[in-house]
Amino acid sequence: MPSRHAPKAKQIGLADNEDQPQNRQQSLSPKDEQFQQTQQLMGRISDKLERVQPKHQKVAESIRAIRSQGRSSDGPCSKMSQNVKAKMVALYQTAQKQCESEHSYLEQVLADIQRVRQLHLRQRMADKLSRGSLMVLLAQHAAGLPLYIGSIDGHPPPLVGAIPQNPGDCISEGDFVAAFVEEIWILAEVRKQISASKYEVKDVDDDDDDGEKLQVVPPTRLIPLPHFRADPRRHAHALFPVGAIVLALYPQTTCFYKGIVESSPTGPNDDYMIAFEDNTFPSGYSPTLPVPQLYVLTHCEVTPQHRKRKKSPLLSDLTDEASRRHGQQNLFSESFSHNFHCFVHIRINGGEEEEVADYGREGTQSGGTVAGVEMMVNPPTFRPHQSAVSVASTNAIRYIGLGKRNGALRRMSRTQWHIYYRTDGTFR
Repeated sequence: MPSRHAPKAKQIGLADNEDQPQNRQQSLSPKDEQFQQTQQLMGRISDKLERVQPKHQKVAESIRAIRSQGRSSDGPCSKMSQNVKAKMVALYQTAQKQCESEHSYLEQVLADIQRVRQLHLRQRMADKLSRGSLMVLLAQHAAGLPLYIGSIDGHPPPLVGAIPQNPGDCISEGDFVAAFVEEIWILAEVRKQISASKYEVKDVDDDDDDGEKLQVVPPTRLIPLPHFRADPRRHAHALFPVGAIVLALYPQTTCFYKGIVESSPTGPNDDYMIAFEDNTFPSGYSPTLPVPQLYVLTHCEVTPQHRKRKKSPLLSDLTDEASRRHGQQNLFSESFSHNFHCFVHIRINGGEEEEVADYGREGTQSGGTVAGVEMMVNPPTFRPHQSAVSVASTNAIRYIGLGKRNGALRRMSRTQWHIYYRTDGTFR
């Protein structure tokens, strides 16, 4: 009688030995999988380094043969024969092939070393890092940026030094970028490409205990960081010149700011010297600070996104009534005489809905206090005849809706805040 457990064992891979490695690999955690990849790369690098020496010896032998042939053909009033010329050409061609083979092989080794560094960086970034540890890690990442070594007559490709990415090229997952989020350029990591016009990125300085927060950013607000350093001795044209306006990472922070290049690197391991825009200094710029090539990018002006704001029905009611009675006067102007009263409560909370009580009072001081605002920290009292713009900038209140609908309780969402308001009373 066949066992009823056999099909189940076959299904989970216990009856077939060939499926066991695959299942064990699927059961690995991301950290263990990265560790396994690192060990495989380290083994491959070790094997390749053992094969580099024989290739280098072949190159040295080719060069010695060229020199030996050249010395034998030299002499007073001697003329190189066609046979000797053919031998020299063959020796040079052989030496060139040997050098190209060694160069290609060393590029593969350097690429594997760079993959190991990237895996190590991802492992460290996944850990809970303090601010100091994060700054040290970012500095090490900049110092380990590989140096571009191209052909003699070739031109560096995009993302080498100051050369930007070609328009329309996709950004790979795991690449570091400068992302314009909440009106500031931050250092972020690309997690995935949602569509041709959307990327999901993570702030490298995200220390939220509730889990990582991902931002959706269009490609026009992303600047990829370079993948290679440029050698000033060979590719000086791939560096920002003195006086260039750039976007650079301010030291010991994860934010990019506008600055000007005071001096460019003179060696492959040198940094830029950047003077950042700072209105607190008489010159308008801060003292020069060193910034690695990795964190100096092409400056990009971001055009503000104009969103059509939906007109609040309550605000519309009151504005229409005010316009009818008083013309096009500013509702929040101190000179506007309020001939009405209402009770309004506005509460800004960290995302949790709460029942709110009336906050505000009826009165006649400067036309009447018609609104109150309660903040989570240092609750201030707000009056509409005060500057609505200053309150909006300090308390992050987009707009306030007042109206004449009795007993109406409404909610408006503004980013991470929830604004509740209730109105009572009508125009007199």
